[in-house]
Amino acid sequence: MLRRQVLQRIVDLCIAAPLAWLGLNALVPTLFRHSEPNHAVIVGKREELFRDSKHVVSQVADIPAIIFDRADGIVAYSLLCTHAQCVVHFDEKEHQFLCPCHGGAFDEHGNVTAAPPTKPLQRLFVSEHKGVVYLANRVLS
Repeated sequence: MLRRQVLQRIVDLCIAAPLAWLGLNALVPTLFRHSEPNHAVIVGKREELFRDSKHVVSQVADIPAIIFDRADGIVAYSLLCTHAQCVVHFDEKEHQFLCPCHGGAFDEHGNVTAAPPTKPLQRLFVSEHKGVVYLANRVLS
């Protein structure tokens, strides 16, 4: 093989390899993407969890969460700010979530009330079965 042919094949390979990877990734998106496995935890018995308060803080996988007992059922939100992933705190008196990092705020339903966040807090899957509350890291919104 001539030196020029070897160099041309190297150049062709350098162009073809990334294009092939992009093509495969487009055709089979889950092939190269890591998806976090679903995790669920038992939080506890509903009657005990909400005996003294209308909310309880928990964690599933690496996600800190808050679970509310409301008239229309139980709901859970991630406590990670959608701006910089800082852990927000729920202010019971003001009925809002406050982010200590950049001053963002969310109402009690997770909607943004003060910038810099532009997206609401993520709702997490929470369920109750036979009086026991379960929390999963599956995002609903």
